[in-house]
Amino acid sequence: MLCYPQKVRYIMCGVVAASSLPACVFEWSVENYGDTTAEVAICMTWVNGYGAKDDKAGGHQNYVFSSNQQNGNGTAFGIEMKHKTDGGSPYSFGISALQPDDSGETYQVTYEANFTANGSGSLLWNQLLTTGHLKNGDSCQASRKGQVIGAAVSCSVQPKPSETVGDICFTLTWDSPEVDFPKSDVIAHRQYTRYFGNDGRACAGLCSTATQDYRDWEKKIDDWQSPILNDSELPDWYKSALFNESYFVADGGTVWLADKEDEIGRFGYLEGHEYRMVNTYDVHFYASWALTLNWPKIASSIQRDYADAKHLMDYTSIADAKHRMYYTSIADAKHRMYYTSIADAKHRMYYTSIADKHPMYYTSTTDAKHPMYYTSTTDAKHPMYSTSIADAIMVEDKRSWPLMMGGTAKKRTTKAACPHDLGDPQGNPWVDINCYNIHDTATWKVSSHYEHRMFRLNTV
Repeated sequence: MLCYPQKVRYIMCGVVAASSLPACVFEWSVENYGDTTAEVAICMTWVNGYGAKDDKAGGHQNYVFSSNQQNGNGTAFGIEMKHKTDGGSPYSFGISALQPDDSGETYQVTYEANFTANGSGSLLWNQLLTTGHLKNGDSCQASRKGQVIGAAVSCSVQPKPSETVGDICFTLTWDSPEVDFPKSDVIAHRQYTRYFGNDGRACAGLCSTATQDYRDWEKKIDDWQSPILNDSELPDWYKSALFNESYFVADGGTVWLADKEDEIGRFGYLEGHEYRMVNTYDVHFYASWALTLNWPKIASSIQRDYADAKHLMDYTSIADAKHRMYYTSIADAKHRMYYTSIADAKHRMYYTSIADKHPMYYTSTTDAKHPMYYTSTTDAKHPMYSTSIADAIMVEDKRSWPLMMGGTAKKRTTKAACPHDLGDPQGNPWVDINCYNIHDTATWKVSSHYEHRMFRLNTV
């Protein structure tokens, strides 16, 4: 008997919406090399928790769900595990298995909504061993203090001699919609909440979508990678590195925030997990060509994030800062410039000086001299609820910023100099930018890199 899985996590060239989903599919196949029909049960278990002390705090609860697939694949049966966090932020996991339509007794999906996970799990495994199925236990009461609860889904198949049974599909999803930066008074939401909501009850919908669409995901991933993988002139090490190392786009300390007005949102990643700065531009510059070719909209959004920080910052109140993002009227346009498309970028290109023909809808000579339009001391102190590197460049943060090299200090950001980064994820990124504190990066070539990147994006 041979059982083997294939994992599908959809991060696909050029695709934005599905690439943001916290979901993955495990597709199993079973080959029977024996002389008799076999009985095989594959079981997926998950704990309602993440290994922290509050796993035993009590108050966690699991719920059964089912979802008919719109494409006729069948019905997904699963468990949503709602976790009660210390801070009250929504947090849950979902697991499911697919019962194909018209499968008869070939596939049989069963589940257990609740078992005690801080033990041997013997009741669960003995049930599976003796019957080949789980008991379809219903949704449970909230867990008691000291108790860790888990859930399980199982799919049973009976392959005949020399038969392969495939398409045994399990799905894992995780729903943690809120991002709370330690020094921010604004709760941000992850990009996928744009499509699935931010109330912490998205796991069932995510499981359904992943189960329904994963075959299409597989095909698109194959279509994307096949020209490289099938090119005999390319060495194997190169093919491996090209795709395997792209993991960093998703796992490089990545945070992808939703924006009320902009479909792409805000995308940030770290230079390294030990180098805690978002979108460090001097290094992002070298990675940006691959990002531009594969995810041009994300690459453009990062560029715009520097553009926003460069051109403006005319928040009229903290309320504007909280709700902000890409104002949509002429009145807004004359104060700020949040261009929202490549077409906008083509027509103005994030001008970097007053000499560039006053591209910013200046309303007076005074405005032209002071393009930031701060309306209060508070605004000037927090110039940046900015959405991009371009806007950051024309903002000057005059707060003293000590430098490790030489023991001197500088202004945190210098007007007309591209910032080094968009902030510290342990601080208030996209707001308190340029947290690099070793050298004065205003003297570096980062601004030249920015102009080069604009040319690349415009070309693509």
